[in-house]
Amino acid sequence: MSRDDRARVWSAGAQPERTALAWSRTALACTALLGLLVRQLLPDHPVAAIGLAATAVPVVVAVALAARARYRAGHHALHRGGALPDGRLAAGCVLLTTLVAVAAAVFIATG
Repeated sequence: MSRDDRARVWSAGAQPERTALAWSRTALACTALLGLLVRQLLPDHPVAAIGLAATAVPVVVAVALAARARYRAGHHALHRGGALPDGRLAAGCVLLTTLVAVAAAVFIATG
């Protein structure tokens, strides 16, 4: 494969798009798990279920919005040669995952 062929195969928009889709899937998976946890907690622990939903839903929305903004910033950075986005999205995802994990542990512990 010649150098020109390799240049045509690579798409500057593909990597940020795949990353954005991965972040969106992560937010969707956490939302689904959160919904299941709230559904299971609601009959026996309504305060905990409402507290979990009130805490985690804004984080899910923030992660989804940050994924979209990060995609745009990364796409523009690749085309213009600027700096890639920072790690705030990863930190938000860690927070979301921790919230869901703590809720799952509480659910399991309270049996």
